[in-house]
Amino acid sequence: MKTLKIMGKILLIIVIIAVIIMIGALLFLTFYPGVGKTPDKQMQREFAEKTDKFYDGQFHNENDFRVNTGDTDPHSKRNIPENILPAEKLEKIERAEKGQMKFAWLGHSSSFVQMGDKNILIDPVLTEYSSPVSFFGAKRFSEIALLCENVPEIDVLFISHDHYDHLDYQTIREIDSKVHNYILPLGIDSYFLGWGVDEDKLHTLDWWEEIELDGITYTLTPSQHYTGRNPLKQNVTLWGGLYIKDRSHSLYYTGDGGYYDVFQRVYAQLGEADLMLVEDGQYDNGWSECHMMPEQSVQAVKDVHAKWAIPVHWGTFTLCNHAWDDPAIRITMEAERQGVNIATPRIGQLIDYDNISEYQERWWESETEVVPVKVNNPNKTGVKEETETMATAEEVSEKMLQMKIGDIEVDVTWEENESVEALKKLCTDEPLTIKTSMYGGFEQVGSIGSMLPRNDKQITTTAGDIVLYSGNQMVVFYGSNSWAYTRLGHITDKTAEEMAGLLSNGDVVITVSYE
Repeated sequence: MKTLKIMGKILLIIVIIAVIIMIGALLFLTFYPGVGKTPDKQMQREFAEKTDKFYDGQFHNENDFRVNTGDTDPHSKRNIPENILPAEKLEKIERAEKGQMKFAWLGHSSSFVQMGDKNILIDPVLTEYSSPVSFFGAKRFSEIALLCENVPEIDVLFISHDHYDHLDYQTIREIDSKVHNYILPLGIDSYFLGWGVDEDKLHTLDWWEEIELDGITYTLTPSQHYTGRNPLKQNVTLWGGLYIKDRSHSLYYTGDGGYYDVFQRVYAQLGEADLMLVEDGQYDNGWSECHMMPEQSVQAVKDVHAKWAIPVHWGTFTLCNHAWDDPAIRITMEAERQGVNIATPRIGQLIDYDNISEYQERWWESETEVVPVKVNNPNKTGVKEETETMATAEEVSEKMLQMKIGDIEVDVTWEENESVEALKKLCTDEPLTIKTSMYGGFEQVGSIGSMLPRNDKQITTTAGDIVLYSGNQMVVFYGSNSWAYTRLGHITDKTAEEMAGLLSNGDVVITVSYE
């Protein structure tokens, strides 16, 4: 009897604690300014009168839509880079001249645009965390390129939707005095009004609505996504992309969203874009309808007939399971395959659109950690030259290149060419570990860490083929593809089905040794 009383008291205490936690969470979601004030009933009635996309108390996508579409992808061990990614610091930004278009990617989707002599800021998150609070949440893994104190006078600030990685309370609070106008999807103004922003600055748009400010036209475009800073109040605000155009240039920012025919309609209604900021990152098969895979991002660029595109929504916050550099690897490979112009400026680089073709550096490769290779006497390619301390020709002849995929050793017939000889020298002293990422449903791609000589030829691959791409990328296939590669070898002891089993489930570590 005494034991039952004690257990009853313990249970009561647990229930009380749970109730207190629930009340605290509810109060936080309702009153904490970082979460923000959602549209009230009057605003919702106005939405319902204005657009047929708002009903049942929520905004809806143009197509049937699910956030969760299946099991999530495996978690990559390279989800976050080993070191903080560097950024070029923007400290004093002068206004551009009329007729110019300049751009700086600030990490994730945050972007700074100069359209003529007007300054435009897109989805600025200029703090350490993507979160309602300033000390906890998804932590930035790149340097802040533009500090709030260095933000110049902003003519227009656009917010694509209310998720924390796009709408940051701390940033808005610190830079509001520098902002002349906000362009917002329907309902987002509710947060700004709650934060004390001057109502005269706020311009809300429905899909395909436009506004002209100082000779620049801004059109809100549809996207396939969802909203909600408060889990109890989902989709009570709208989401979308933005098409910006003046007499000299046009720029299209997709915002977040899954792939569908909206990109074809953007081209049909608004024309080709000079520059497209295309979502590329935080994708997963588990939510395939609300974010694009990199290959879909390339198709979206083609649909819009954009002259150039820059991938955004990556390189700063980890919100999903893929490797941090997977978006860059996949989109650049697919763009090259399809003849699409992709520029990849470093975080914080302020670039002139007239010179955009100069910004195609694969800078993320230098930020990718590989197992160090001991090089006693490197030449300009990073491949060891022969020295007196190296093995004799007889000893070398007894050695063989060997490969493991994960923990599985595979038999390889290696080619006899310069690239394979350089690979042997690269892993003479110790094995070379290559951390690869799955790409395109038919291959794993990873950086070798050094440039190897190459002799590219058009190759149609089969499962088991090993090739060199761009001189420093090893590609191992479990499917078929046709492109200009340097062939390294072929795995002979695995069937196509077995190769798919080894390579198709998330990221893989490949080890090459010479012993």
